[in-house]
Amino acid sequence: YQGNLAWTLARLGAREADSERATALFDESEGLFQACIDVLSDGPHRANAIQNRETARSMGARRHGDSAGAIQIGRRRLATLGDDVHPEVLAKAQHNLADDLLTTQNEAAVREGLDLARKALRYRIPGRNSRQHWETAMLVGELLLCLARESGGLRIAERDEAREAFRSAASTAQDLGSGTELHRAALN
Repeated sequence: YQGNLAWTLARLGAREADSERATALFDESEGLFQACIDVLSDGPHRANAIQNRETARSMGARRHGDSAGAIQIGRRRLATLGDDVHPEVLAKAQHNLADDLLTTQNEAAVREGLDLARKALRYRIPGRNSRQHWETAMLVGELLLCLARESGGLRIAERDEAREAFRSAASTAQDLGSGTELHRAALN
């Protein structure tokens, strides 16, 4: 319950127009996440709460115009994951950092983000978690489009990869039913 509330508060903070109110929402979210982490024993639930807290921190940094800070949070999170981390936790951290790197519009950062998103997509396959597959397939396509803009074009293999990523996202969105996923996939 606390984790869900913390996540909802972070999402509201990311959308809040008033900077002071956004900060208050992120602060409340941080406190709830910490309380959640403090009572959870080691395991997937605790790892998920930590990942969500770090994602919320990154959202807060982005909300306040600090994309470099958001990227630093993502890099730090990825660096703390050991070899024994569950692949789902690793894929989520890779996806989140790739998403932050996309916002830089810097070719080297976008290439790094693309590499991370490709790695995440190896785990986030349709059928295992369709929504996460859709999310990361869309991200791969968006990173490739950004790369095309920043570098003056894509090689044929990259164009084919972008097309396949968007097709896969659209197919998965159809499986998920009508909603935001299908709309976003259709627009790409």
